Amino acid sequence: ITMIGDSHVRNAFTATVNGLRGIRAFAEAHANDAGKVRGIAETYEWRWNGDGTASDHVGVYANTKTNEPEFFEDCPCDDEVKRCLRITFLW
Repeated sequence: ITMIGDSHVRNAFTATVNGLRGIRAFAEAHANDAGKVRGIAETYEWRWNGDGTASDHVGVYANTKTNEPEFFEDCPCDDEVKRCLRITFLW
């Protein structure tokens, strides 16, 4: 799932991630204008592992207009993983 947009879309991303994590209440801070101009991306991955356990991972990437991020590079879905849900937010 890829979500692209402004702070309202980021709110939807944050609410989705916190809901999937079972968090009942949360607060967030928005990036400043300089950060938005340089590019920001956030990722969330939920994995159901082959051994029956579940895990998740959140990633934040800055300066994405200069340095192309490699989403999910540090959290691959491989033979040990039965199912993955990946969500990316691009500002």
